[in-house]
Amino acid sequence: MKSVELRAIWVLTLALALGSACEKEKAAAPAAPKPVAQKAPAVQKAKVPTAPASGPKKSDDACVGPVADSPTATIKFGEASMERKGSTITLQGTDPDDQFSIGQLSDVKDHTPKNIANIKVFLEWFKAQNVDAIVLNGDLGETQKGVEHILNTVAEGSSVPVLAFVGNRECKGDFNKAIAAVQKKYPQVVNMNTVRVFNADDASIVSLPGYYNPTYLHCAEGCQYFPEDVADLEKHAAKTTAPARVLAAHGPPRMKSPMGLDRIHDGVNVGDQDLANFLAAKKLFPFGLFGNIQEAGGHATNLDGTKKIKEGVYADALYLNPGPSDPVPWTMLDGTSSIGMAGVLQIKGKQASYKVRRLKEGEAKVQ
Repeated sequence: MKSVELRAIWVLTLALALGSACEKEKAAAPAAPKPVAQKAPAVQKAKVPTAPASGPKKSDDACVGPVADSPTATIKFGEASMERKGSTITLQGTDPDDQFSIGQLSDVKDHTPKNIANIKVFLEWFKAQNVDAIVLNGDLGETQKGVEHILNTVAEGSSVPVLAFVGNRECKGDFNKAIAAVQKKYPQVVNMNTVRVFNADDASIVSLPGYYNPTYLHCAEGCQYFPEDVADLEKHAAKTTAPARVLAAHGPPRMKSPMGLDRIHDGVNVGDQDLANFLAAKKLFPFGLFGNIQEAGGHATNLDGTKKIKEGVYADALYLNPGPSDPVPWTMLDGTSSIGMAGVLQIKGKQASYKVRRLKEGEAKVQ
């Protein structure tokens, strides 16, 4: 056979073999999967906040006072007077406007010369803002002497009611003894551990003393509040008389965003969930004064912390953390450094706005 014929036969055989192999590969290859229709995600129903239920009292009455109708007293200071009936104090007199201003100092912590210098600057600012009362919402100091020094400084530099209660730093006995000692000279200082409601003509302030998380109490005799105390805020709210109601607590409610008043540097919100549930469910307190989470201070938000409210803008609901008033440098979440901050809540009718005062280096002079 000629070589040309042999070559042709060889090529034909190879082609047949390759064709057979391709057919086998096609037969073995899996069929392309058919597209499967995706199910629409189930609609999640919004969870309705559930307020904590009231129950047997677990907290210490000397820390978190219950509703009470006694003792009674008339408290005079300067040309003003207050009537006490148990857990409620009422500032006597009215004025023709619908405004009430509250100065707030939070996280004072100690009575060092630098700290006192800060407070004196803030008191002058409060005077310029015509505040009607001053709230010290916890962490005044760790000793009776320290708390007394702070309270004396504030009361001496102002003529308005000074409303003070414990945070997570104070010892119960030291705080209450300090208040009693200072009241002998400055009767306008009110112990909002036991007096839970302060009524004025245009605003009522209700206190929630202590802190919800016992891990962060600095003292063995520190003051913890419980979910039942949160629920009992409704009973205290029933004792208020003014059109605008303000809650003052050391720590904020649990919020939901990086703007929250309870946001820490670790990127989480650490406020009290029971308090958040109560405020959302009951809607008794459209305004709030908080502190403790220092780095989150310097502004106000709505209740869940998802909307920042600008200074000077009136809102139907507003919750403020002014930042720490003490002079120790503290890095804030906005990147600034605090060496002392304070706030003013301005009530007008059923709305409120706020201002924050940030001290600058060298502004507070140690005397």
